[in-house]
Amino acid sequence: METLLKKRALILNIIVFAGALILGSLYFGSSDAQAVKFSLDGRTVSLAAGREFALNVPLDEVDDILLVRDPDFGGALQDGGTNSRCRYGTWHNEEWGDYALAAEQRLHNCIVLRVGDGGDETAGDAGDLPEYVVFNYESDTTTESLHKALREYAGF
Repeated sequence: METLLKKRALILNIIVFAGALILGSLYFGSSDAQAVKFSLDGRTVSLAAGREFALNVPLDEVDDILLVRDPDFGGALQDGGTNSRCRYGTWHNEEWGDYALAAEQRLHNCIVLRVGDGGDETAGDAGDLPEYVVFNYESDTTTESLHKALREYAGF
């Protein structure tokens, strides 16, 4: 009888532990949900990071694509933030002013897209974009390779 009670208690503990893991992952999100996401759809760079940040940048609106090592990110503005893996949203520093950021915290390299007319209302799709969009992806090596591929693809 005592062995049966111990088995039931063990099963109950396992169920409670599994439930806590499931609830924790739903509340805090998976680590993948917190990572920087990149895709290239036609001639549009799509970025996402954190739970709410997403941005589409038409390459036809980009004036330059740079690679920067260890940039000064400055500080997050009202819609900017950090999670355990990345910085995202609108940030501000002296070099770029207010800019869009989607960057893994553990990486050193970042790609900087300089958008034409800096969000001027007459710039078509770029009218809603900041002048600078800064991001990295997966690893420093991948970010560097992506920088070279984007420059070539965009015709720089």
